Amino acid sequence: MAPNNSPSLGDPASGTNFRPFRRRPAGRMPERARSQEVDGTEGLLICFEGLDGSGKSTQARLLAEALADEAALFKEPSSGPYGKKIRESAGKGRLSPLSEHRLFLADRAHDLRFNILPALKRGKTVILDRYIVSNLAYQGALGLSLSAVMEDNSPFPPPDLVILLELDAAEALKRIRRSRPSAELFEEEGYLNKVAAVLKNLDYPALIRMDALLPPETLAEGILKIVNLLKESAL
Repeated sequence: MAPNNSPSLGDPASGTNFRPFRRRPAGRMPERARSQEVDGTEGLLICFEGLDGSGKSTQARLLAEALADEAALFKEPSSGPYGKKIRESAGKGRLSPLSEHRLFLADRAHDLRFNILPALKRGKTVILDRYIVSNLAYQGALGLSLSAVMEDNSPFPPPDLVILLELDAAEALKRIRRSRPSAELFEEEGYLNKVAAVLKNLDYPALIRMDALLPPETLAEGILKIVNLLKESAL
């Protein structure tokens, strides 16, 4: 995969400076996912990242709608058994950073085996609402080593494109409180500030930063242009 030298897009609707990336081989998968390794017929893996409230879920949905039958949309935490445990922890009292990290890894392996890799093998463009970058940012903000989190994620297939919607923590909290008056433990102000700091300084392959304050339709137009460039480069 090419290094992360793609620009922050001041005008994301243009997509003119985007340089497409191709995924490196997936390598050895965890035991639970290994039987579904991606072969040469794989589709593209596109991830949306950002703070809660950045609009990433909206943009993931809009891209899936634009691509229609070509797309498969998934999210983390998943609806699988490990994802349910992660969501339950927000209401019962947060797990230790390491225990939470291990649950995210287990959830990712399960989702890859049963959902993501089968969709890629069918040639779908898989759209993920959160993936490895969220793991780095949210667990890194809890004090885990970013290099250790990255190493733990090394068996998983890296994305062809990561779209990071940038928004400061104060604005993210305003949006969260408007849509969800009782914010979860995952969304405390001090914690979101730490997550935002990790995201701001993160150097990650195939990552493009976009301004989450732009109108949703402007973002969606720019993202679709970037994805079409990426798909053309894969032909």
